[in-house]
Amino acid sequence: MSLDHLLSLAKFDRENLKALEGDLATTFSRDKKPGPTKYKASKDDGFKHLHPARFSRYPLGKISRWWKKMPRSRGHQFKNLPLLFSGSQNKITQKTISALHDRTKTCAFKMFHSGNINVAGKPIKKIEHRAEDGVYSTIDFAWKAPTTLGQVTDALLNYCTCLMMLWPYDQTGLILLRVINKYNYLSTAPSLQERVNLITTFFNTVLRENSNRAGRKELVMSFKEQEDCLQTILSSAGYSNAVPAGRNHVPDSKSRYQINTVPSNKPFTATNPVPIRNKVVMFQGFAICFSFNNGACKNTLTPHGCKDTRGKEFAHQCNKWVESRKDYCYGKHKRVNHQ
Repeated sequence: MSLDHLLSLAKFDRENLKALEGDLATTFSRDKKPGPTKYKASKDDGFKHLHPARFSRYPLGKISRWWKKMPRSRGHQFKNLPLLFSGSQNKITQKTISALHDRTKTCAFKMFHSGNINVAGKPIKKIEHRAEDGVYSTIDFAWKAPTTLGQVTDALLNYCTCLMMLWPYDQTGLILLRVINKYNYLSTAPSLQERVNLITTFFNTVLRENSNRAGRKELVMSFKEQEDCLQTILSSAGYSNAVPAGRNHVPDSKSRYQINTVPSNKPFTATNPVPIRNKVVMFQGFAICFSFNNGACKNTLTPHGCKDTRGKEFAHQCNKWVESRKDYCYGKHKRVNHQ
């Protein structure tokens, strides 16, 4: 190599090093606010003609400062969303997409279950609700509820997909996923059905609260608020609300979600000093309804309680543990109203 060639390589090396140091130095510098952007007046039809402002980045200011500008509903409903690209086609019924156009309407978790894609073509059903002023009935589609953790995850992804397309600035779906994942899909519950019921109650509670806030033009629930809500639901159900330290490894898959519903008859010994209270409380041969005690039972009413879509009957009694009696309350009121 000639001397000129070596000098050129050395010069290139020095310039490259300076450029690298400059890039590293910028990571420690304070962020500067971007300058204002002025857009030319242009039409936007949502299909072929898209305004450049559509492709601006997410707002950089605090969400509490600009959220009030979010509209409550979309003036025009378009239910044929382009879901093929994300693999969400044939998973979300148009009834659900239509309801999501209005943020003041409350959507239930079952509405995002992929098994309800053809719910509009099935016979409707009559639902009776018990309120303080009496019993009233409503008519609704025969929605199927998720029963497995796979269906729960799929329903959460369906909700996030629809929310991204209709309300891209709303982070509720991502927060729901993060909170549920943090608590390991509520692994503190002893059975699969209980875990699904708890996640369903949590999801419905968050969406009901956010719909009420939309009517008042208030900010949606933050991560901290959603986590506090989940901890309250777990405590009310009699479970630990601590963050799971790890996954429970059970070698036998059949016994993974089993739970003993019969009271223990073992005597108190040195190895068994404290009586074990079962999570599923029985009353006159029926399991006490968890949703009733949380004030959110939507099952069909029966003389002694309710019956779910699979025909299983439950009792409407209070399942609050009374330490002075060493037994459950069994009152006709809800657990949330126990005094």
